[in-house]
Amino acid sequence: DIPVSVGIAPTKTLAKIGSKFAKQYKGYRSVCMIDNEEKRRKALALFDLSDVWGIGKQTLAKLNYLGITTPLDFADKKESWVRSHFTKP
Repeated sequence: DIPVSVGIAPTKTLAKIGSKFAKQYKGYRSVCMIDNEEKRRKALALFDLSDVWGIGKQTLAKLNYLGITTPLDFADKKESWVRSHFTKP
């Protein structure tokens, strides 16, 4: 048998998070669907920030310094805050 896990969500990043949950937690029976705000917030709160695709060591260190410890913390920030801290001049 080849193990397969599936994540279904409105964005690629959330689908990848769902896939990881489907693999980790047997209760999902290999399929995790993140299809509403409650599930999105729960998934982002439980997921490790260092496992988010595109967040490297330096960005992770900066996020932690700024008090961001979960993907949910980051998602809750206003766009203006994100731009002021992460946009290159």
